Amino acid sequence: MTDPSSSAVLTSTLRAVLRPVVRLMLSRGVTLPLAVELLKRVYVQVAIENAGPDGPVTDSRVSLQTGVHRKDVKRLRSLSSAHADLPRNVSLGAQLISRWVGQAPWRDATGGARPLPRLASAGGGVSFEALVASVSKDIRARPVLDEWLRLGIAHLNTRDEVVLNAGAFAPQDGADEQLAFRAARR
Repeated sequence: MTDPSSSAVLTSTLRAVLRPVVRLMLSRGVTLPLAVELLKRVYVQVAIENAGPDGPVTDSRVSLQTGVHRKDVKRLRSLSSAHADLPRNVSLGAQLISRWVGQAPWRDATGGARPLPRLASAGGGVSFEALVASVSKDIRARPVLDEWLRLGIAHLNTRDEVVLNAGAFAPQDGADEQLAFRAARR
């Protein structure tokens, strides 16, 4: 008998369903660790809700059914609600911007985010490369810059400095209301 979870049709369908969800998560800065935590919570919640009369719904039984580690099942079942204690979702971009606008070496005389030389060879410890390296050793500055340029978060000036576009952070009107509406339709 073929395992239904390995079906090519099911895999294809799941990919089609998940693509817009992942697009939404990426647009809202939801990182993979937060998405995994949310998915664990949904798996455990659904397994408990759909448990049949075959005996008690134990942590081990939920773990076997879902593949979520038994210790995680126990932790998740002890939460007061499915939304309790979500890990803080702070993306690399948010950390970089927070540091850039909030810490002395990255701010200009007026307290704003100063233009940063793109390369450490031009700006030393106060460059865009140094800023990214101060937050993450795993991500290079160039992909961050390319993404920020694409999204309009920053731009390059004529002196090859990265300039933060302050207007790029205005909240989108109705975005939270739209998300609440989608959640209510489940």
